Parts: sequence; C-alpha cells; structure tokens
Amino acid sequence: LLPARVMKLLEWIGFGGSKDAGIKELDTVYEEKNGLRQFLASLVLLGYHLVLSYFLGNDQCNLELCQDILEQKLAQYPDGAFFLFFRGRYHFIQGQMDEAIEWYKASCDSQNEWPQFHHVCYWELIWAHQFNRSWWGAHHYAKLLFEESKWSRCFYAYQQSAMLCMVQDDLSEKQKDEHIELMRSVPSWKQRIAGKSLPMEKFAIRKANRFLEQGNFLVLPALELIYVWNGFRVLGKSWSMIEPVYVMVEKAQEKLDKEKDKRVYYK
Repeated sequence: LLPARVMKLLEWIGFGGSKDAGIKELDTVYEEKNGLRQFLASLVLLGYHLVLSYFLGNDQCNLELCQDILEQKLAQYPDGAFFLFFRGRYHFIQGQMDEAIEWYKASCDSQNEWPQFHHVCYWELIWAHQFNRSWWGAHHYAKLLFEESKWSRCFYAYQQSAMLCMVQDDLSEKQKDEHIELMRSVPSWKQRIAGKSLPMEKFAIRKANRFLEQGNFLVLPALELIYVWNGFRVLGKSWSMIEPVYVMVEKAQEKLDKEKDKRVYYK
C-alpha cells in the first residue's frame, strides 16, 4: 500500500511487498488465539479494515472479522482504549453515528495517560457529529482540538468556523463577531513541515478568505468538508442521514439563486 518508490526500497532489503500475502499471514496469526503475536495482529487487522481501507476507497473491509475480533478483545479488555475506539469506528463506517459517538466517548474515558489518543477520538467525534448534523457537537470537539492539539490549529480553527456557518442565523451578535475574528485568524496558524505547507491548511485558508470576501458567508461548508474527506461513502449507507442533507442542499440552492446578484462567487 506504500508508494512505489518506498516499495522498491523495501523489496530490495527483503520485503515481499504482497498485500494479499501479508493479510493472509495476519489472519493466520490471529487464528492462533494463544499466540504471542495474536494481540498485535488483531490491532493491525482492525486498523487495516476499519481505517486504512476506508481512506483508500476500496471495498475490502471484512466486517465479520472485525466483529469477531472486537467481541473477543472487549470481553478480555473491557476498558481497552484501542478496542473501544475501533468499536466506534466499526459503527462509524456503517453509518451508525449514535453508537459510534458512544464508543468513542468510552474510549476517551477509559484512560488519561495518552492525551494524544484523546485527540484521535475528538477528530472522529467531529465527523460523527457532522454526519448527524449536530453542528454544535462538532464545534465542541473542534474547539477542544484547537485548544489541546498542536498538529494543525489552522484547520481546527476552520472546522470550528465551518460549524458556526451552519448555525449562523442562530448566533448572537457577540458570537458573530467572534466567528468573523476566528476566520480572519485562520491564516495566522499556518505551518510548514519540511518546508512545505499542509494541503488541508491551504484549503482552510482559501475558504476562510472566501468567507470574508463574500460578506461573511459560505455555502454549507460542513457538507463540503464531508465531501472532501470522502464522507458521502458513509452518508450514502443510510437514507435517514442522506435525505436531510439532500433537503439542506436544495434549500441552500434556492436561497443562492435568490441572492445571486449579491454573491461574488456565484456561478
């Protein structure tokens, strides 16, 4: 699954580079219930099927295997942070957001030694609340990441702002002023890693500038984020989730058509 250049180097030093062979070996190790490496194989298999497969856009997620692993491991380690997290992920990719949120929170509550792992859960909780159209819930976890994590304050600030755009009509005057100031500040948190900017931060900065240029307004930015992160693969699995989104888009389109003379970027 690695880039071709990396794979050539790994093959030169002895790695076979066969994904199917690797998965088969992991399955074999997992079946050895008392094996020394069975625990690690369980984690790798869950990571591959529930996280990596989703981001690669392939359909090789073995939910039956994941269910078997999770039932076995949560029986052994009911407070295991990783397995609680993967249980949340198991529900997430099936569009079961209420269950996913419950398990992600349980993963957060299970330990305090690794605050960075809390941040992983917060990230997932942002998306789970977005899929549920719970904009304030998503805003809450984006704000927690902004305050606690140093990975990308630029993008976390934009996520907060995007959620506020979805409830813009319900904001007080003070909240609207804070919203505008937050958008103005997004570019100030841009960072460089190895001399290069992060693509997601470039995206956030462009959108923040557009918000200001067209009179403090963006068209359904939370849905745009879901689209950018390939989230409609999950939304499409549940009619109860996708129908309200369709209605939301229709209403936004009607509103835009009426205000097209006022919108700088209307096409």
